[in-house]
Amino acid sequence: MKIPERETVALLKILVANHVLKSTRGKNGGYALARNLNDITMYDVIFWTTKDMKINACLKDPKECSRNYTEQCKVRKCFAELQLLAEQRLKSILLDEFV
Repeated sequence: MKIPERETVALLKILVANHVLKSTRGKNGGYALARNLNDITMYDVIFWTTKDMKINACLKDPKECSRNYTEQCKVRKCFAELQLLAEQRLKSILLDEFV
């Protein structure tokens, strides 16, 4: 996937910290799954490995709305609905579907 080594190391640390992978040091060391693939969703992976899952800044922080009108904003409401649908779909996709 052409992910730089530095990023790969950071991702591996995150996955170990979230008990998705276990790491073993030494000559025969490496990484192995700590969970079954059918217990991990695409939502989990994206949540663990990205800083933000919101599809628009106004969903992260109402102060991001340039119109200062977030509760009545029809565009924000649309983004919020799309966000919910995307999260629900990602939670329904198990990693074992990719193996």
